[in-house]
Amino acid sequence: MKIIFLEGKPNTGKTTTLGIVYDLITNGMNPLPTKTPLGGDQNDFECIVNYNGQNVAIYTMGDFSTYLSKAITKYDNQGCDVFICTLSNNNLKIRARNKIKKYNNIKVSKTLKSDILSEHQANTQDANIIINHI
Repeated sequence: MKIIFLEGKPNTGKTTTLGIVYDLITNGMNPLPTKTPLGGDQNDFECIVNYNGQNVAIYTMGDFSTYLSKAITKYDNQGCDVFICTLSNNNLKIRARNKIKKYNNIKVSKTLKSDILSEHQANTQDANIIINHI
């Protein structure tokens, strides 16, 4: 399984970005793959999408190292080809980082809004980078 993780500070649009990834890779699918809510944040979700012949898991609750580590194991055991997640860098996240290191992994650093990029543009840019790595 390959892991693509979007790393950045809390509240910078990581979950929103993975929501855009979901929207882009499920465009035109009917029915849509089910997004299962995670934790207490109404925006956090997990799901599996078949995209270009690969089972792609998306997991947005990257603020909690233990939960993320367990999700990696869960989706690997389910035979997913790609695991896309967020990883908040507000503390070490040792358990999650150690688990990620055991896999072929690609880090995408969260782009922040600026004078040049709106938050939506930054999130969409990062989503496209992630999709290109699938």
